[in-house]
Amino acid sequence: MKRTLKIGLVVLVVGLITLVAGWYGHGFQDVTFNQHRRPELVNTKTVKHNMAAFDDLQVDVKDCQVRLKQGDKYSVSMRTTSKSVPTVKMVGKMLVIKQAHPTNSVTGWSFGDNEGGLFGFGSITKDGLPNRTIVITVPKDKHLQQVKMHTETGALRLTDVNVSDLTVSAGDNISLEKMGQVSHLQATANDGRVEMSDLTAMNPSVTAESVSLSNVTLNQGTFKVTDDTFTMQNDGFSGIVNVMNNGGDNKVWGADKNKGYQLHGEDESTLFDQHSDSDGTLQINPDAPDQLRLTTTAGGNSVQAN
Repeated sequence: MKRTLKIGLVVLVVGLITLVAGWYGHGFQDVTFNQHRRPELVNTKTVKHNMAAFDDLQVDVKDCQVRLKQGDKYSVSMRTTSKSVPTVKMVGKMLVIKQAHPTNSVTGWSFGDNEGGLFGFGSITKDGLPNRTIVITVPKDKHLQQVKMHTETGALRLTDVNVSDLTVSAGDNISLEKMGQVSHLQATANDGRVEMSDLTAMNPSVTAESVSLSNVTLNQGTFKVTDDTFTMQNDGFSGIVNVMNNGGDNKVWGADKNKGYQLHGEDESTLFDQHSDSDGTLQINPDAPDQLRLTTTAGGNSVQAN
């Protein structure tokens, strides 16, 4: 038994040393499987384009993280596998980016590729970017008319850009930050969350596993939450805003007591000084023109003032 234990410890130590050596030697790399189902190393490629001015943007990719942000000029920077580089072209005043084929890769512990997270994919709220990334920049004060962005398995992040008509969908998280006033907004995160901050949205339609709003002004709107929490913090609203949550709690901080609120929950709910037990309904200012209607089938509601 002692001899077996010693051998096991030796094998463990050798394995750990090999693991560390592989890490420092950049041995953790993406692999893909060819038509014969044999693994192959994935060769990454970085492509940069300086673009002419454009008013509209259309992005349709398979497995890239995509970021649209403010920059010094119109540009597109892509880092992806050599066999799945998206096409970039101008159609009139519209920039079109499409990826015909996914990478079909299995990502190893790519610490060097993305220090913000494991397996080459980090939190979209961090600056760590994975090995399959598209970054689009537009100059300061540019106002884009129509933007449509879709990634099947990646995430989307839009920061410091002005867009009138915005439609975004992703298999992962969507983050919208400092975007001024968006006249039309539709966002769908099939297997992730939607985070919005420091913007005004006119009648948005949002569907996600969870939704987080911070310093957002809403003019009407519909939110559908499928698996987790809906949160609003220091947000204003006008008209009718509907929230339907099938997976968790609805939480609002910094609420205006002069507006109307209707709460329906399966668990305990709180509306300022009012409280209800399970399956309760709470309401205040039912005749107010501005109404926030919170409904959850799998949790409770909480609305609190500052």
